[in-house]
Amino acid sequence: MSGTKRNNLAARMGGWSAQHRKIAILGWFAFVLVAFALGNATGTTEIDQDTSGVGESGRADRILDAGFKLPAAESVLVQSNTLVASDPSFQSAVEDVVARVSKFDEVKNVRSPLEPGNAGQIAEDGRAALVEFDIRGDSDDAADKIDSIVAAVGDVQKAHPQLFIGEFGDASIEKEIDGAFGDDLKKAGILSLPVTLIILALVFGALVAAGIPLLLALTGIIATFGLVALPSSIVPLDQSVEFRLHLIHTSEIFALIDHQLIVQPVDFAAHRCDAILIFQPRLIHAALAQFEQLVLERNVDRREGQPK
Repeated sequence: MSGTKRNNLAARMGGWSAQHRKIAILGWFAFVLVAFALGNATGTTEIDQDTSGVGESGRADRILDAGFKLPAAESVLVQSNTLVASDPSFQSAVEDVVARVSKFDEVKNVRSPLEPGNAGQIAEDGRAALVEFDIRGDSDDAADKIDSIVAAVGDVQKAHPQLFIGEFGDASIEKEIDGAFGDDLKKAGILSLPVTLIILALVFGALVAAGIPLLLALTGIIATFGLVALPSSIVPLDQSVEFRLHLIHTSEIFALIDHQLIVQPVDFAAHRCDAILIFQPRLIHAALAQFEQLVLERNVDRREGQPK
């Protein structure tokens, strides 16, 4: 195997790096900084879900987006297992909801189930009712305005513990989903990095040696985020790309570390520069491969969506 000719890019880069160590190490970190800086400068352009559809449904979405600026709709559910909408305590809770949400400048078109003509907002058994309202402004910005309104509804729940009172709708759902994704990614980062460092330290017997593959893995992820942002002004990215990058690319990078530890063990404590040179071409290759995969998947999605 030692005499096998190295034809792939990663192997050639590894051979060149072994002969130019200082340039390879400094060049890797320079590449990461440049990629990340360019990505931040250009920004990431995401697909507009209202205008990216294809066929008749896409045409309808574009017409609605251009001519009908629909606000984000929200509802507050007031529910009881024992009371009905005609009971004074039930009506008091509904009126409290209406009064509190109406105080916000961001809220408009508040519709109470107790008003004439809104009987459709009350359940047939009378044990549940909806207070409906809209959020002013662009629906895309509604999630940024919803926190104080949700908090006010929570205060109504505390004031009427005998009832269930909860808010749901376009803005509050988006806020919850974004928050859940952000929290999960944050927890994953907080837990995975120390655990990985501890495992590597146990394997290599030295903290510095353990930090080398982890550092290179993190810089590879940073470089990928920068590379993905560059073409997004021409080919907008799906909104789930960032979440997919965290999952797919992190697992791919640490798979490379696992491969290096098990298949090709190296004395990192004694050869720290060699460790960097071994990982560096693989990380560049992984970053470029992940970038290429995302672009190709996006192009395939667009072709599959074309009307036949």
